Amino acid sequence: MTATGPVGRVLAVWAGLQLVGALLAVLVRRSDRGRPERRTEKLAQKFMSYIGITLAVLLLGFLPDETFRMALLTWMTFTILEYHSAVERAQAELLRDEPALEGGGPLAIAAAFAALFSVRALDPSGGAWGFLWLVVGTTDAYSQLFGQGWGRHPMAPVLSPSKMWEGFVGGTFSAVGAGVATAFVFPALSLGQSALLALIVSLAASAGDLVESAVKRHLRIKDFSDFLGTHGGLLDRFDSLLAAALVFAPILALLPR
Repeated sequence: MTATGPVGRVLAVWAGLQLVGALLAVLVRRSDRGRPERRTEKLAQKFMSYIGITLAVLLLGFLPDETFRMALLTWMTFTILEYHSAVERAQAELLRDEPALEGGGPLAIAAAFAALFSVRALDPSGGAWGFLWLVVGTTDAYSQLFGQGWGRHPMAPVLSPSKMWEGFVGGTFSAVGAGVATAFVFPALSLGQSALLALIVSLAASAGDLVESAVKRHLRIKDFSDFLGTHGGLLDRFDSLLAAALVFAPILALLPR
């Protein structure tokens, strides 16, 4: 596979996913008739900004090595600072100390970013990075679209009332589809094996989202920050990616080249 091969093919899959997502958003808007207009407008705005965010993160994996390392290090630093600031504010408001969260959170974040570094190091072409982010991004976006459009059964009402089983199922199946569409990244794997890998990554992403919701519920905060506007903070947007990277990196290390 040429150096430029993964870039163009991954971007083609990304563009197709955005098109399907846009069509789903239109269906969600139609199904939301009779509900507050602000809700569907907010979903549309969030989806449009999501397109820009996903493209930026996707292209990050194809940057030159030194630029990639500096960008990821900067990203990690701001994420840890955001987390620390949110925990400090919560401790002050709740009048209690959270030593486990205060110390363990930054370590978990650092470990996740180390996993992201490993993904790029194990596949310098950027193909594995593209696979990881397309699967995670599809899980995030499509679970929200399916959940808001057709969700009726809460998945974790205590941790996150907006998460629906319909969204989880729709997001997971869509992510598996994204993994199959990006199977060319792993020529040694069959389509079935690529689908299984995508399923594992998607489930890890969903689990990471729930863990982050549990932490926020414990701290009694809605978002870690408002750095990304309607998406919340860096952790609010990329919690799924960080969790999935911790699972994907060791699997990637074991895959045949």
